[in-house]
Amino acid sequence: MKILFVSSEVAPFAKAGGLGDVAAALPRYLKVAGHDVRVVMPRYASTKRHASVELAGPLAVPMGWGL
Repeated sequence: MKILFVSSEVAPFAKAGGLGDVAAALPRYLKVAGHDVRVVMPRYASTKRHASVELAGPLAVPMGWGL
């Protein structure tokens, strides 16, 4: 399964509470289980020192029954 994991925080890049920990651990677990997992979070000023890939335009995510 292909999974796009979107979170406002992902440890160790941005962490204010438990969400950052879960957003880091859950994708790792799913990858070990054999899934193709990608993680996306906002690019905050404090995360600019980390390696990242910036999208050239909007990211379209198909949703609904036509998948």
